[in-house]
Amino acid sequence: MQPNPEERVRVLREMYLNIPSPDIYIEPCGYDKELGIAKSPDDTSLDAPDPLSRPLMTIAEEFLNESNQVLLIMGDPGSGKSSFMRQLRRRLWETYGDSNNRIPLLINLPEYPKSNSDLLGQVLRSEGFNPQQIRQLKQAERQFVLICDGYDEAQTTGNIYNSNEFNSRGQWRVKLIIACRSDKIGRDSDGRFRPEASRYSFKKLDLFQKAATAPFTLSQIKEYVDKYVAHLLQHHNRQPSEGGQGAPQKSHMMSHGIQDAQQPAIPGRPWSAQQYMDALTEIPNAMELVKNPYILSFVLGLLPEFAGSMQDVSRSPVSLDALYKRIFDNYMEVAKIRLNTKPKSSDEQSALLELMESGFSDAFMETLKDLAVELYTRQEGEPVVHY
Repeated sequence: MQPNPEERVRVLREMYLNIPSPDIYIEPCGYDKELGIAKSPDDTSLDAPDPLSRPLMTIAEEFLNESNQVLLIMGDPGSGKSSFMRQLRRRLWETYGDSNNRIPLLINLPEYPKSNSDLLGQVLRSEGFNPQQIRQLKQAERQFVLICDGYDEAQTTGNIYNSNEFNSRGQWRVKLIIACRSDKIGRDSDGRFRPEASRYSFKKLDLFQKAATAPFTLSQIKEYVDKYVAHLLQHHNRQPSEGGQGAPQKSHMMSHGIQDAQQPAIPGRPWSAQQYMDALTEIPNAMELVKNPYILSFVLGLLPEFAGSMQDVSRSPVSLDALYKRIFDNYMEVAKIRLNTKPKSSDEQSALLELMESGFSDAFMETLKDLAVELYTRQEGEPVVHY
């Protein structure tokens, strides 16, 4: 006798709720509509509240309680989309069975190259459901929230909702949330996400909704720094002199996809939160730079090393150019890893090997410089490109 699929759902819920929460996580805010919404023109300073942004979790929860069927969350690289998606899955599992009976599943789209057909069936099989249990869930019209991350890195460019026929007669009952980098969304890209309302029994014609991540405010930066320092102090106080079991663990530290964020390289007691904030304030334009969570986390790991002295941060030789250089080097390493692991044709593989041998980072930088000059020339000094 096959086990009841609801028992597998219970096991799945317990498994995901047992995953430790990250030590450092700041609740992100977002905009309800398009990217590019700015603060009110009368006050654009970093510490000014943004009247147009609100918690991204609130936007997602409202979406789930309303009639829209697809929510697209856009954001720059490192803006916290993936971290938010994991937290959303956790929040939905926490409330599952109370006022919420939708089964939340987090999907890394690049792992499913055939996502335009039977996506939910593929995911359920990977989560340990057998064919009979999957049929039972479908026949019972169980509802799901599919939280799809990495659309910009997936091989599909099609409309996942329409191609899977979600919510049509006899098909899966699904609410779809998709995260995608903003630079992969063109002005006419809505058709890749918008449900064809005429195919379904919904009374509302437009079932599509967009949101965008908002940059960190000063208060969020301070909160992040406080948690970062608390984490370092916690592991510093537990760390034996020669390492061992008390040595810092990085598995749940960062919550914004920072795989290479460095710990302070200087021995002794970690910096205080005020020292970090002083250093960020001393570097021209650094506070604007670290409004991105990825960059903030990476820069915090670099500051003590760059300062060279923990006694007087204000006299350190830290410069914005030096930080940019290290951020660029880190970005190049991540890019190389992604390119090496991404499926490629033989011609693409040969081109990549040639690029690696000739100097990947140098070639990339030269291309960026040439592009910048071309944009400046063609647009007569206007740096913003509309596409």
